[in-house]
Amino acid sequence: MAFIQHLAIRSNNPERLAKFYEQTFGWTRLSTRPSGGVHLSDGHINVAILNTNGSPEGIEHFGVKLDAADDAGGLSQHAERRDATGIAAEHRVKDPDGNLIDLSVKGFMDRS
Repeated sequence: MAFIQHLAIRSNNPERLAKFYEQTFGWTRLSTRPSGGVHLSDGHINVAILNTNGSPEGIEHFGVKLDAADDAGGLSQHAERRDATGIAAEHRVKDPDGNLIDLSVKGFMDRS
């Protein structure tokens, strides 16, 4: 079964937003990147808070972890675009409304 394991949010102030999630929900900080991005976890899902870098604030993409038996190529045939991101996922696709979805068998942020 495929399940959401990662969510990326764009923010003009990633540190402020990360502190909000840490203080409000008790999420754990996994890392702070030199770029200013912050990675948090609620214990189940990795949340990356990224600088806007000219993009609008809000949800940027989400990541779906696939079982090894799932066929990422087959799943991505149903999507508008298929690209290897080379960063944290093997494939990136768009759903019919244009939302970005990263597909990964290996998982996100060293989680399995």
